[in-house]
Amino acid sequence: MTPLTLLAALAIAAPAAEPLTAARWLWVDERPQVEGAGQTRYFRLTLDLADTPTAALVNVLADDGLGLWLNGAPLDDPVALGGIWQRFDVAARLVEG
Repeated sequence: MTPLTLLAALAIAAPAAEPLTAARWLWVDERPQVEGAGQTRYFRLTLDLADTPTAALVNVLADDGLGLWLNGAPLDDPVALGGIWQRFDVAARLVEG
């Protein structure tokens, strides 16, 4: 797996034109003297959904690379690198619970 340095993700149900004001960076402050530089990082988010969503979008940005998985399966679409935000509609892959 490619090392992951930066990843930003946001689950929203909003038009693409709206700003990402609620977005947040998922970040690890590296300590190369302790753990070595350029280590692979894994981030996990667990959601408890009261109902199956009708809309769910994930926005991602990665500088070194990432693999996006939902409910144990990889996202089918490739994720671009190099500072480009991408939006994925993941509603069909989310279930109640």
